[in-house]
Amino acid sequence: MILPLLFSLLPACDTGSTVELGPDGDDDRYGVDEDCDDKNPTVFPGASEVCDGVDNDCDGEVDEDVVEVQFTDADGDNYGDPNAPVDTCGETVAGLVHNDEDCDDTNATVNPMGDETLVPCDGFDNDCDGLTDGGFRVPADYALPSHAVGAAQDGDTVCVAAGTYTDNIDFGGDDVQLIGVEGAEVTIVTGVPENGPVLSFDTRESTAALVSGLTITGGDDATGAGVYIRGASPTLQDLVIEGNTCSNSVGSCYGTGLYAEDSSFVMERVVIRGNAQMSTYAYYPYNYGAGMALVRSSPTLVDITITDNEIDFPANNYYGAGVGAGLYVSGGAADVVGLSSSANIIRFREGAYGYGAGLYIYGAQGWYQNVELVDNRIDAYGAYGAGGMLGDYATPTFTNLVVANNVTGGVDTVAAYGGGLFVGYDGAYIENADIVGNRVSATTSGGGGAAYGYYYGYPTFVNVSISGNSSAIAGLESGSAVAFDPTYPATIFTFEYCNLWDNGDIPFLGLVSPVGAEGNIEADPTYTDTSGASALDWDLNLRRGSALIDAGDPSFEDADGTRSDIGSRGGPEGAGW
Repeated sequence: MILPLLFSLLPACDTGSTVELGPDGDDDRYGVDEDCDDKNPTVFPGASEVCDGVDNDCDGEVDEDVVEVQFTDADGDNYGDPNAPVDTCGETVAGLVHNDEDCDDTNATVNPMGDETLVPCDGFDNDCDGLTDGGFRVPADYALPSHAVGAAQDGDTVCVAAGTYTDNIDFGGDDVQLIGVEGAEVTIVTGVPENGPVLSFDTRESTAALVSGLTITGGDDATGAGVYIRGASPTLQDLVIEGNTCSNSVGSCYGTGLYAEDSSFVMERVVIRGNAQMSTYAYYPYNYGAGMALVRSSPTLVDITITDNEIDFPANNYYGAGVGAGLYVSGGAADVVGLSSSANIIRFREGAYGYGAGLYIYGAQGWYQNVELVDNRIDAYGAYGAGGMLGDYATPTFTNLVVANNVTGGVDTVAAYGGGLFVGYDGAYIENADIVGNRVSATTSGGGGAAYGYYYGYPTFVNVSISGNSSAIAGLESGSAVAFDPTYPATIFTFEYCNLWDNGDIPFLGLVSPVGAEGNIEADPTYTDTSGASALDWDLNLRRGSALIDAGDPSFEDADGTRSDIGSRGGPEGAGW
């Protein structure tokens, strides 16, 4: 038979030999000699690697291809520190993020989405683009401010380190921010006189163009030697504008510290001091605003100090004039809160005239609040309103005004008018003021120790104290409080709830005393202190029991809700000094 034959041909089995596969302790079909962890059934050769800190596939590597590296976010800005990686399994872990894009993990304002303009000039690369402060540092990136401003574009910030830079800067129409990092006292830009104004804006720059923390000095130009603004409206903050000059030999000088024309610029916390005008033009030289001149401009001015500016002429000039040694305003409507114009002087010889040493307003409107016109002087052939002169259809409003210790007239003065104020063809409104301790002096004619009215002057005084003023014309008092030019009887001063006290034996010239009418009184103001040589050191707060307390217009209230006091510290804004 065939079948038995086939079986007979098969070899016999060797029942004496066996294959040793080793024990499989975790029953994963891999013995102990192949399994790298025979106690864990998920660990064996060929197993899937999972993120558990174990070599699941027994290849000698732990969590290969499944670990995610995250990065420490110490400052909590959602950007990680490339120098602080952490292995993770991809899960969300507090303090870790999935990127390494932070260039400073100790500062939450520094990351790829940071804003370089949020805190300008902070010394950081806020947006992690490799450029500290946008790359416009002086002198680190550019030697001079003008170089950096020229390279910058709208919205860029130029950061200027402390130092003195000989430079003239023209913004050229770009709305750039120029910032002295350590402030004006140690960051000085000195102009090259033959290169024109030290700082120029005349290409329609907007209020986004900013200059802050600089001293502007050394300019010598007929117009705006320090700062020149025309048809532009920049923002100026925390500046000192000093030591600029005009010595024009062929014409007049305008706004030597700052000149602005057709502008609505903004200026805050700026000191304008020690600027000088001396036109050497032989015939009819005029000087306007040694400190600042505003022409057809409507700026916003906050906390401005204008002091020690001077207009002078050499002895051989004649028939010239100095106008507004501190501040000259022609046209426009300024909005002013906090202005001190002090110790400005107009000093002329021979036939020259001086007008409004502290402030001159010509044909302008505007709102002036918390204003000091003090310690100003005019020593010229003809002198008018050392504190301020208001004229030619000007209609400004003053609230909380001090006009004190101004002197109109000197040894060379023939005619002097208005020790504090000279008002002609003007309808100023003056509310809550102190006009105190002003003097007018001349050898021939004049008057009006506190104020002089001329040619249709029609100002209104409400809650004003006029005291301690004097007038000496050829040794005789002449309207030591208020005087009118009798040639122009249409001049009308309106006094309501005013105090007129201690203004000499002949306090009024050309008008009858307003005391006793319209709420006007005559009483010692009893100021706290007027003993200092400078009115800047006077304390014009009223002592307890003063007759001026609650004696103002009953329709006005002080900040405490009581009836207004008479004087500069009364009214709703009287506490703002």
